Amino acid sequence: MTRWFFVAAAVFCLPQLLDLLIGADSHTAFIELQGKIIGCALALFCAPIVSHRIGYE
Repeated sequence: MTRWFFVAAAVFCLPQLLDLLIGADSHTAFIELQGKIIGCALALFCAPIVSHRIGYE
């Protein structure tokens, strides 16, 4: 299940990663990518805790 979350996070961050590699507006894309990576990391950290609290295991 965790692998699917990593794939979903990668797909979620893909547009900013492509913008960063192409270099159209790299500073804005880098800031957005950082925010998305932090959000995905936080979600991946909290997902087992929340699922245990609601009884889904």
